[in-house]
Amino acid sequence: MNLKGTLKLFKEFINMINKTNLFDKIYVSTNEDELIVEYKNPINWYCYGDLLWETNIDKNKIQNMKFENDVVYSISKEEYIYTNKYNKIINQYKEFSIIDKSSLEDIIIKDEDEVNWNIISKHILKNVNTEIFDNNKTVLIYYDSFSCSLIPVLFKTFKECVLIKEIFKYNDTIINKFKPDFIFDLSVLRFNIN
Repeated sequence: MNLKGTLKLFKEFINMINKTNLFDKIYVSTNEDELIVEYKNPINWYCYGDLLWETNIDKNKIQNMKFENDVVYSISKEEYIYTNKYNKIINQYKEFSIIDKSSLEDIIIKDEDEVNWNIISKHILKNVNTEIFDNNKTVLIYYDSFSCSLIPVLFKTFKECVLIKEIFKYNDTIINKFKPDFIFDLSVLRFNIN
Protein backbone atom coordinates (compact mmCIF):
# COMPACT_ATOMS: atom_id res chain seq x y z
CA MET A 1 0.00 0.00 0.00
CA ASN A 2 1.32 3.44 -0.84
CA LEU A 3 1.47 6.48 1.43
CA LYS A 4 -1.96 7.75 0.39
CA GLY A 5 -3.62 4.49 1.44
CA THR A 6 -1.55 4.21 4.62
CA LEU A 7 -2.45 7.80 5.55
CA LYS A 8 -6.17 7.09 5.05
CA LEU A 9 -5.97 4.02 7.30
CA PHE A 10 -4.03 5.93 9.96
CA LYS A 11 -6.54 8.81 9.95
CA GLU A 12 -9.42 6.35 10.36
CA PHE A 13 -7.53 4.70 13.23
CA ILE A 14 -7.15 8.11 14.93
CA ASN A 15 -10.87 8.83 14.33
CA MET A 16 -11.73 5.59 16.16
CA ILE A 17 -9.57 6.67 19.12
CA ASN A 18 -11.16 10.14 19.13
CA LYS A 19 -14.67 8.65 19.18
CA THR A 20 -13.95 6.97 22.52
CA ASN A 21 -13.75 10.42 24.20
CA LEU A 22 -11.26 8.92 26.65
CA PHE A 23 -8.49 11.32 25.63
CA ASP A 24 -8.04 14.80 24.23
CA LYS A 25 -8.65 14.86 20.49
CA ILE A 26 -5.73 13.90 18.27
CA TYR A 27 -5.40 15.77 14.97
CA VAL A 28 -3.51 14.47 11.95
CA SER A 29 -1.99 17.52 10.31
CA THR A 30 -1.17 15.91 6.95
CA ASN A 31 -3.91 15.62 4.32
CA GLU A 32 -4.02 13.52 1.17
CA ASP A 33 -4.06 16.63 -1.03
CA GLU A 34 -0.66 17.69 0.39
CA LEU A 35 1.06 14.55 -0.88
CA ILE A 36 3.37 14.78 -3.87
CA VAL A 37 2.23 12.73 -6.87
CA GLU A 38 5.00 11.11 -8.88
CA TYR A 39 5.02 8.56 -11.67
CA LYS A 40 7.58 5.82 -11.22
CA ASN A 41 7.99 2.10 -11.05
CA PRO A 42 7.31 1.17 -7.40
CA ILE A 43 9.09 -2.18 -7.51
CA ASN A 44 11.87 -1.95 -4.90
CA TRP A 45 10.73 1.57 -3.93
CA TYR A 46 10.48 2.00 -0.17
CA CYS A 47 7.02 3.61 0.04
CA TYR A 48 5.47 0.26 -0.78
CA GLY A 49 7.28 -1.54 2.01
CA ASP A 50 8.99 -4.79 1.15
CA LEU A 51 5.90 -6.59 -0.11
CA LEU A 52 6.75 -5.79 -3.73
CA TRP A 53 10.49 -6.32 -3.51
CA GLU A 54 11.45 -8.86 -6.15
CA THR A 55 12.97 -11.13 -3.49
CA ASN A 56 9.54 -11.37 -1.77
CA ILE A 57 7.47 -12.06 -4.86
CA ASP A 58 6.76 -15.70 -5.62
CA LYS A 59 6.97 -15.84 -9.42
CA ASN A 60 4.80 -19.00 -9.38
CA LYS A 61 1.91 -17.14 -7.72
CA ILE A 62 2.11 -13.61 -9.14
CA GLN A 63 2.59 -13.34 -12.86
CA ASN A 64 2.54 -10.54 -15.40
CA MET A 65 3.04 -7.93 -12.72
CA LYS A 66 3.65 -4.56 -14.36
CA PHE A 67 3.83 -1.16 -12.72
CA GLU A 68 5.17 1.09 -15.43
CA ASN A 69 4.36 4.73 -14.66
CA ASP A 70 2.32 3.85 -11.59
CA VAL A 71 1.18 6.76 -9.42
CA VAL A 72 3.34 6.99 -6.30
CA TYR A 73 2.53 9.33 -3.41
CA SER A 74 5.22 10.82 -1.24
CA ILE A 75 5.86 13.58 1.21
CA SER A 76 8.36 16.42 0.66
CA LYS A 77 11.98 15.24 0.45
CA GLU A 78 12.87 17.36 3.50
CA GLU A 79 10.45 15.35 5.64
CA TYR A 80 11.65 11.85 4.66
CA ILE A 81 13.24 9.78 7.37
CA TYR A 82 13.98 6.46 5.74
CA THR A 83 16.60 6.84 2.96
CA ASN A 84 17.37 10.46 3.87
CA LYS A 85 20.72 11.85 5.06
CA TYR A 86 21.00 12.32 8.83
CA ASN A 87 21.89 16.03 8.55
CA LYS A 88 18.74 16.70 6.48
CA ILE A 89 16.62 14.90 9.06
CA ILE A 90 17.96 16.89 11.99
CA ASN A 91 17.45 20.13 10.06
CA GLN A 92 13.77 19.25 9.68
CA TYR A 93 13.24 17.55 13.06
CA LYS A 94 15.25 19.42 15.69
CA GLU A 95 14.79 16.82 18.44
CA PHE A 96 15.27 13.67 16.36
CA SER A 97 17.39 10.87 17.81
CA ILE A 98 18.42 7.33 17.02
CA ILE A 99 18.57 5.05 20.07
CA ASP A 100 20.23 1.68 20.51
CA LYS A 101 17.60 -1.01 21.26
CA SER A 102 19.78 -2.78 23.82
CA SER A 103 21.38 0.03 25.81
CA LEU A 104 18.59 2.57 25.17
CA GLU A 105 21.32 5.19 24.70
CA ASP A 106 21.45 7.66 21.82
CA ILE A 107 23.79 6.70 19.03
CA ILE A 108 25.66 9.14 16.84
CA ILE A 109 25.95 8.74 13.11
CA LYS A 110 27.76 10.97 10.64
CA ASP A 111 25.83 13.88 9.15
CA GLU A 112 26.17 12.48 5.63
CA ASP A 113 25.14 8.95 6.60
CA GLU A 114 21.84 7.72 5.24
CA VAL A 115 19.17 6.55 7.66
CA ASN A 116 18.72 3.27 5.83
CA TRP A 117 16.88 0.00 6.42
CA ASN A 118 19.72 -1.32 8.57
CA ILE A 119 19.55 1.69 10.92
CA ILE A 120 15.78 1.77 11.32
CA SER A 121 15.58 -2.01 11.74
CA LYS A 122 18.15 -2.19 14.51
CA HIS A 123 17.42 1.03 16.40
CA ILE A 124 14.65 3.10 17.91
CA LEU A 125 13.71 6.40 16.28
CA LYS A 126 12.50 9.23 18.48
CA ASN A 127 11.26 12.73 17.77
CA VAL A 128 10.00 15.46 20.07
CA ASN A 129 8.09 18.30 18.43
CA THR A 130 9.60 21.60 19.49
CA GLU A 131 6.70 23.65 18.17
CA ILE A 132 3.68 24.67 20.24
CA PHE A 133 1.50 21.63 20.00
CA ASP A 134 -2.18 20.90 20.76
CA ASN A 135 -1.55 17.34 21.73
CA ASN A 136 1.03 16.63 24.43
CA LYS A 137 0.90 12.88 24.09
CA THR A 138 3.86 10.54 23.94
CA VAL A 139 3.23 7.60 21.68
CA LEU A 140 5.24 4.39 21.38
CA ILE A 141 4.67 2.82 17.97
CA TYR A 142 5.71 -0.63 16.86
CA TYR A 143 5.79 -0.83 13.08
CA ASP A 144 7.11 -2.68 10.05
CA SER A 145 7.85 -1.77 6.43
CA PHE A 146 4.14 -1.09 5.84
CA SER A 147 4.38 2.09 7.94
CA CYS A 148 7.84 3.38 6.96
CA SER A 149 6.48 6.05 4.63
CA LEU A 150 4.13 7.18 7.43
CA ILE A 151 6.96 8.15 9.83
CA PRO A 152 6.93 11.90 8.96
CA VAL A 153 3.14 11.99 9.48
CA LEU A 154 3.55 10.32 12.89
CA PHE A 155 6.23 12.84 13.84
CA LYS A 156 3.88 15.70 12.97
CA THR A 157 0.86 14.18 14.76
CA PHE A 158 2.26 13.59 18.23
CA LYS A 159 4.28 15.77 20.61
CA GLU A 160 6.66 12.90 21.27
CA CYS A 161 6.92 9.88 19.01
CA VAL A 162 9.02 6.76 19.66
CA LEU A 163 9.20 4.18 16.86
CA ILE A 164 10.42 0.59 17.13
CA LYS A 165 10.52 -1.52 13.99
CA GLU A 166 9.34 -4.84 15.37
CA ILE A 167 6.16 -6.59 16.43
CA PHE A 168 4.81 -5.42 19.79
CA LYS A 169 5.82 -7.43 22.82
CA TYR A 170 5.37 -6.02 26.28
CA ASN A 171 8.66 -4.72 27.64
CA ASP A 172 8.84 -2.99 31.06
CA THR A 173 12.23 -1.45 30.29
CA ILE A 174 11.03 0.23 27.10
CA ILE A 175 7.79 1.42 28.69
CA ASN A 176 9.57 2.80 31.78
CA LYS A 177 12.16 4.54 29.63
CA PHE A 178 9.72 6.36 27.31
CA LYS A 179 6.57 6.50 29.50
CA PRO A 180 4.11 6.51 26.60
CA ASP A 181 0.50 7.69 26.84
CA PHE A 182 -0.36 5.37 23.95
CA ILE A 183 1.17 2.21 22.54
CA PHE A 184 0.21 1.36 18.96
CA ASP A 185 1.21 -1.67 16.94
CA LEU A 186 1.01 -0.70 13.26
CA SER A 187 2.68 -3.91 12.09
CA VAL A 188 1.01 -5.73 9.24
CA LEU A 189 1.77 -9.43 9.41
CA ARG A 190 1.45 -11.10 6.05
CA PHE A 191 3.69 -14.15 6.27
CA ASN A 192 2.59 -17.56 7.51
CA ILE A 193 4.08 -18.57 10.83
CA ASN A 194 4.55 -22.32 11.21
